Amino acid sequence: MKILYWDRSGFFLLYKRLEEGTFWMPECEEIGARELMMVLEGIEVSEVRQRRRYQRRT
Repeated sequence: MKILYWDRSGFFLLYKRLEEGTFWMPECEEIGARELMMVLEGIEVSEVRQRRRYQRRT
């Protein structure tokens, strides 16, 4: 996987190669940083659920 990113001060190239297997990419045109990190770690984004955080009563 090669990712080329521009941040106004220059380009950033991210390159990651698997020894075996394939990357699973979500079916959307654009993904955020959190989803990208999950893809690179091998986590399927569609199966991840964010739990409600505990909120202390006032």
